[in-house]
Amino acid sequence: MHTHHPMSYGYLVVAAEGVPIDLFDQFDIPSAPVIFRGSATEDDVAKRFVRDVLDVTAKNGRLYKEVKRGDFL
Repeated sequence: MHTHHPMSYGYLVVAAEGVPIDLFDQFDIPSAPVIFRGSATEDDVAKRFVRDVLDVTAKNGRLYKEVKRGDFL
């Protein structure tokens, strides 16, 4: 039986309507697709994916607070 092991992933963060894309740079949020290609010996691809998504989520939360306060104007 073949066992599948994740070797790569990709994601794209998209700005909501009304959010200036310039804020992505300010908060170090990737505006281009993020692609990770591991190898057959890479065992932590799933952990890396979760860590990356949680990191972007935290940055996105800080950005949202700025937008909500209107400090980006």
